Amino acid sequence: MVAFCVVVAVCVVGPHRAWRIFCRGLRLVWWRKRRGLFQLQLVMAADWLQRHACIMELGRIQPRREMVLHIAAALEVPLRHSNELPLAAGYVPVWAETDLVAQALAPIRHALD
Repeated sequence: MVAFCVVVAVCVVGPHRAWRIFCRGLRLVWWRKRRGLFQLQLVMAADWLQRHACIMELGRIQPRREMVLHIAAALEVPLRHSNELPLAAGYVPVWAETDLVAQALAPIRHALD
């Protein structure tokens, strides 16, 4: 079923957008399965319709940025990995990751010492 959607998307919207749509659906399914949730459990935790969950996992819709973040919160995606779902959905990362030895964190390192 997923392969059929990807083939149709390639024909309609072009290969690059189709690949992003395919990856978005796979990423959502991966996190849901990693948490050991069925689709219905995720729907209840995220307070949205199962119809939307199904078509989002198939990659047939472009979710709003707020919805992607809401789903990530419902899946309890760790902060370190929380940019994966927005990136897969085609949005700019929400949080930046800074190396601990970066100059911007010097005051924090000094306070901890």
